[in-house]
Amino acid sequence: MNNVNITQFAFVWGIYLLVILFLTIRFFPKKSINLYQERGKSSLWILISLGMFTSIFNFSSDLIFLEVTAKDGFSGLWLLSSGIFAIGFSPILFGPFWSKLKLSTENEFCVFRYSGTGAKSLQIFRATYLGFIVVPILISFQLLAFQKFTSILFGWTSQESFYVTISLLGVLLLKNSFRQEVRINTLNGFIQLSAMFLVLYFSLLSIDIPLFDFWKQFKIEHTELVNLVPQSSHQNNTNDLWVFLLIQWWSISILDNSNINAHRFMSISSSWRSFLAIFLPTFIFLGISFIRSVVFDSYVSSHPNWIVNIYDSLLGMYTYNIPLYFKPIIALALLLAFITSLEELFNWGSSMLNYDLYKGYINTKAADMHYKYSGYLLMFILLLIGSVISIYQTSFLPLIKFFFSISAGVGPVFIARWFWWRVNAWSQLSAMLSSLVYTLIYDFCNNHFLTFKNVTLALSELLNISDFYTKLIILTLSVITTWVTVAYLCPSDKIEDLKKFYSVVKPGGIWPWDTQKDNKVLIKKIFWILLFAIANFTIVLGGWILKFQNHLYGLFLIVISILIFFIGVVRLKRIIV
Repeated sequence: MNNVNITQFAFVWGIYLLVILFLTIRFFPKKSINLYQERGKSSLWILISLGMFTSIFNFSSDLIFLEVTAKDGFSGLWLLSSGIFAIGFSPILFGPFWSKLKLSTENEFCVFRYSGTGAKSLQIFRATYLGFIVVPILISFQLLAFQKFTSILFGWTSQESFYVTISLLGVLLLKNSFRQEVRINTLNGFIQLSAMFLVLYFSLLSIDIPLFDFWKQFKIEHTELVNLVPQSSHQNNTNDLWVFLLIQWWSISILDNSNINAHRFMSISSSWRSFLAIFLPTFIFLGISFIRSVVFDSYVSSHPNWIVNIYDSLLGMYTYNIPLYFKPIIALALLLAFITSLEELFNWGSSMLNYDLYKGYINTKAADMHYKYSGYLLMFILLLIGSVISIYQTSFLPLIKFFFSISAGVGPVFIARWFWWRVNAWSQLSAMLSSLVYTLIYDFCNNHFLTFKNVTLALSELLNISDFYTKLIILTLSVITTWVTVAYLCPSDKIEDLKKFYSVVKPGGIWPWDTQKDNKVLIKKIFWILLFAIANFTIVLGGWILKFQNHLYGLFLIVISILIFFIGVVRLKRIIV
């Protein structure tokens, strides 16, 4: 039975709220009226780092992991693994870039980087598109997981869980502000780390044979589950892996962190501290991911019917062998992971709608307190929209695939805008708009025109890939062709605006002036990005080999990867300025 005693949990939750109340009274200015990152104000990088850990430490990703694993085994997880190769982009390039910009919101970048009407049009479009479409979809991910989780945790019906979830979040939104969350997330990160080590300890205690013998037996009993690479009998899945390796990870990922993380980076006082703030939680999470895999293996080995109800299995993974007096603490850590992610999405979406759209173009002269209240109102609207979306979804995969589709081909423009002067506001806007329009057109044609569907099926058979990856390739090529064409057809930005941007960030790349000195630094950074990608892939592979193949060889790969990371940190300190 996975249910947690609600009286015990209420006691632990009450203590947590008292600590939050103390932190709020002690550290949060009573007269503060800014819900978002305040221009020019810095935060301690270690606090930002722990806040980022709470974002990465997200149990809705565990639900997705279980859903995909139940369907395709470990080999199906490549669909979700874009971060394996992107690990170096944020700490080495984009985190330090953002730390040089002291903007109020990351969407303000549009009018800082670009010129004229295009810049303003992009700022308005992006605030509206992300605020009312993308952010609510992301919120619905978390709400769906949160509702399922609380339903199982406390034995509530789905309807009871839904109403309690919405009510709880509605109250928590009243304390949602960027600077307050920086401090509270430090506490949340400590609770979550402590909970994970507790879970690992009791999971290992439940294994009554030597660990490596356990993994050997686990592989024999769950051969189809543990295969990391699709077997030859699943040729299309094998080719899907190649699509991931060559296209998906850079096509759909917004690698420059144009999200709530950009707000964090802009609150850090130096580029090097920004690197540390990103690298530390990312590196810690590699260890946490291995701990999660051990917990999963332990649970599956003792629960052969885990696949029947993945929501129950998620809670079971973390509580089935935990003593009763520790269960409320584990439950608190799980709930805080959901709450933290949701609060960040509300703050990010509200910042764009309130600051960039409402204050910037609709009501420009109201009092500051007015914008504080309008910010709270917009958070509640986002909660409402996300709730409606979550009501009509029972599975994560359809939402994930739709989200990937409307992101296909957009990722490259967010990278190129930092390094290529030809990228203008209209090209970025065309990338975002065309990815949505092309996705809707593709789905409509595939559902209503038999000829179109037959052509795409024939292409899938020719390439031996799944229909979704065929769609991803077509959308990626179409969107990239669109925004590159627009970049050349539309007038470039004013030279003085380009120079203003470049003088602050100094990214290197292709610009209408000599950038040879900065390009030498950029080449060194790219070299370490590649090494970090290889090291990250190797450490993931090494963890799998450690468990299911040869533990000495797997350990060797892990040690080599850690050495690469360590040497990289030492060398990068000289070039990240």
